[in-house]
Formats: sequence, structure tokens, C-alpha cells
Amino acid sequence: MHFTSYNKAKMIIEFTMLLSILILWPLATRNVAFDVIVDIRTAITTGNSSLLMRGAIQNCMLFMIPSFMLYMLMESIGLNFASNYIQSRADQMLFVATTYSVLLLIINNLSYYPMELMTAALGMGITLGLVYFSSCENDALLPKIFIGLQVFFLIQWINMVPELAKFHIGMNDLSTSLKIASLHLGSNLAQLALIYMSPLIISSFLTALLIRLYIQNLKVAEEKHQKEMAFEEMQQHVMNNRIYQEINALAHDLKTPLATIQGLISLLVLSKDVSKIESYGNRIESSISKMSDMISSFLYGDARELVSVEHLLQYIRAQVPLEQDKTKLLVDVEPDLPILEINKVRMARALVNILENALLAPASSEVKVLEVKAQHNMDGVLISISDNGMGVKEDDLTRIWDIGFSGKNTSGLGLPFAKQTVIENNGKIDLESTYGKGTTVFIWLPASDKGVQS
Repeated sequence: MHFTSYNKAKMIIEFTMLLSILILWPLATRNVAFDVIVDIRTAITTGNSSLLMRGAIQNCMLFMIPSFMLYMLMESIGLNFASNYIQSRADQMLFVATTYSVLLLIINNLSYYPMELMTAALGMGITLGLVYFSSCENDALLPKIFIGLQVFFLIQWINMVPELAKFHIGMNDLSTSLKIASLHLGSNLAQLALIYMSPLIISSFLTALLIRLYIQNLKVAEEKHQKEMAFEEMQQHVMNNRIYQEINALAHDLKTPLATIQGLISLLVLSKDVSKIESYGNRIESSISKMSDMISSFLYGDARELVSVEHLLQYIRAQVPLEQDKTKLLVDVEPDLPILEINKVRMARALVNILENALLAPASSEVKVLEVKAQHNMDGVLISISDNGMGVKEDDLTRIWDIGFSGKNTSGLGLPFAKQTVIENNGKIDLESTYGKGTTVFIWLPASDKGVQS
């Protein structure tokens, strides 16, 4: 906290007001002190010891208020001032306690009647200890008020215990008079004081404990929120990378029709045969249409076209690089499979991702074997992609669909993207794996109800 002109002015006003109240408090409560004296005299003459209890409560309030207000003065001003120059929280507390003691002595000398210095000092020490235990921030005044009110009120009751007089506790005129009257009437004011103190001691400690737990829960919630924000940011970054990869893949796929168009245009320029113009033009138009479909499929996730399973697998096969001596790809397609209505480009990328995952998995033998099967299943087609890799550990089976999770030092995007794409195309995806034996991914896609491929 850095002190601006406004903060300095505010601090001076607060300090002046609180200090004025502290000095004027004894004068403003002279009648209350007189009432306590009257109650003591009446109790002695009438033998009514209950008047002593009323006087003890008034006596506690008389000395509790200035002690507590001086504490709040230190909390609202002194601690903020200390935090500007002292780093250690324990040292800040020590500074506040020392300043409190000095001001207490000054105010005590200026007051109409002397305060209970030892009681006020004990109250300050216990309150600071509980505040420190509760882990309150410097500017969190409300929790400190709850703790301070309880502590400063309960600590005043020890003024009623005669045995503590040797420690200079309960030495002011009113407290001494109350204890003498209690002994004279044979009432045990000290025992009643301890009865009052016990629940307040428990209450103040529980208040500090609850505040501590509340603050810890807030910190845990804040840390969790920060981690969630960081994770979301990481996911966004990862998805941006995924989009970049997809654009690269699309650019690679567009090379084929572009090369076809370029070659055909070159042939048209060089060819003298006019009869081939129509044929070349149709092929150029077909390539342009193919490029347009690819771009549309990439840009619009809901774009659909009728595709045969054989055509889809051929399209995928052209995009998966295989090392002939180390990788073996087996494709088994049942005859007469229904036509699919899907986003061909995205679905192809999803299946390529699954195949690339299988290729990256460590093989259980020298030759990596990938097996792709397509067969009838209910009202659609079931495509399964199996490998003879090491499989997925059982503990990781529930995490494989999470963005960013990877057991092979990859981006962790392939399977989440595949799942999202399959679901977008009204399909279902599942994975079965036995660690040490291999993995199989099942993709079910519904058959189109629009007839044959156009």
C-alpha cells in the first residue's frame, strides 16, 4: 500500500477522531462510573449481591471500550503504516503491540480515571495472537472486530479475581471496590467472572478458527480458479495449434487438385488438338469443384456430402505415410456398405489422427501392424482401427479423451479432435486397449437416407 495525499489525509482524520474519543471517553462515562459506585454502596447496605454483578458488567464495559478502540486505531492505521515499511507479518504485529502500549500509557495519564493497563495489554496480546492465527489480511477489519470485541470484553472479567492483584491486575478503584464488596457480602464474584469468561474464550478461539478455515477455503478456491483459467488458456492455445495443423493439412490436400489444374492448363497451352479442350476443361472444373468442397468442409463443420466407405478409406490412405519395411497396413471392407453423409475432410482428418496415434505407439513386435476394418453394424457402418502397440495403461483409459493428455509426448489433440468430429457427424466412438497387447478404436457412423453417392 502506497500512501497518496488522500490516504494521508484520511489517516490523519481517523487518528484524530479515534484519539479524541479515547481521551473524551472517561469524561463521557463519568455518570456510569458514579452509578457503579452507587450500586456498590447499595449492595453493601441492602445485602443485595446481584447489584455487584451489574456493577461488574458496567465496569467491564467502561474499560473495554477504550482498550478496544485503541486496538482498532492500531489496526486501521498503525498496521497499514507498518505494512508499508515492514515485510514480516510477525514484525508488523510487534510494531503494533509496541505502539499500542506507548499510546495506552499516554492516554492513561490524560484520562479522568486510570485504565487497567495490564488487562488492556493482555487483551491486545491475545487479540493479535488470534488475528495472526486466523490469517486475516491487514485490510480485513470486520473479522478483527469480531475477535477483538470478544477478547477485550472477556479479558476485563479477570479484574474481578482477587488472586490476580499481585500481578497488577484489577487495581483501579472501581475493580478494587467491587472485589472488597464481594468479599464483605460473601458472594463469589470471581467465580461468576470465570463462568462469564469461559464461553467467551471458547467463542473467540472458534471465531479465529472459523475465519482461518474460511480464508484457507477462499485461497484454495482462488488457486483452483487460477488453475482452471490457466488450463482453459492452455486448451485455447492447444486448439489454436490444432487449427494451424488442420490448415496445414488442408493446404497439403489442396496441392493435388492444384497440380492437376496446373498440368492440364499447361497441356492446353502446348496442345494443338482442339478436340481435347472439352475433356481438359471438364477435368479442370472437377478439380476446382473438389477444392471448393474441401475448403467448405474445413470452414463449415456442418457441411455434409455423400461418401462411400471405400472412397473415404482411399482418401485417408493417401494421407498416411507408411514405412514399407516397418509398417504393415491391412484394410478389410465388407461389400455393399451403405453410403455415409459426413464432413469428408474433417472425418478423414479424424481417422488420420487415430492412425497416426497408432503409428506412434511403441510396437510389441518389430513390424507395426495396423488393421482397418469396415463392416455393417445396425443402421450404419462400424470402422475399427487396431494396432499391435503396447496399448494404454488402465489408469489412463479415462483420460485419453482429455485435451492435452498424451502418453507419447505429442500435443494430446488427436483423440479429442477425433471424438469431437465423430460426434458432430452423429456418430459414436469408443476405445478398447489391453496394456502390452494393443489398442482398437471403434467408430460408428450412421448410414445416409439420401440414397447413393452423387
